[in-house]
Amino acid sequence: MEAYFIVATSKSPEINFATNGEFTISGNSYMEDPIDFYSELADWLKLFLAQTPSKLSLNISLKYINSTSRKAILNIINLINECRKCEFKIVWVYQGDDDEILELGQDFQKITEQDFEFRKL
Repeated sequence: MEAYFIVATSKSPEINFATNGEFTISGNSYMEDPIDFYSELADWLKLFLAQTPSKLSLNISLKYINSTSRKAILNIINLINECRKCEFKIVWVYQGDDDEILELGQDFQKITEQDFEFRKL
């Protein structure tokens, strides 16, 4: 299985899901069709999780995200959360003055009942 990588644009994030279980989503996420964009990632992730990895790390560092992208990223977190046999860590990175992104991470933490590590830049 190959890694899943997408170069960032002004409207879409960089996606770097390595086969060693180190996953990163960073940048902006307000493209025209986020469902399409993230569904390919979700398909790759399902195949990866079927291999029952022992350890995963998801690093999310968003600058701006629209509501449809929020749902899609929450879906990605939930897919990983279903992997009960793997150790799973989420690092939520936010700019020091960006309360909206911090609050979004806190909301996702509550919704998924997953511990997040919050890192302020």
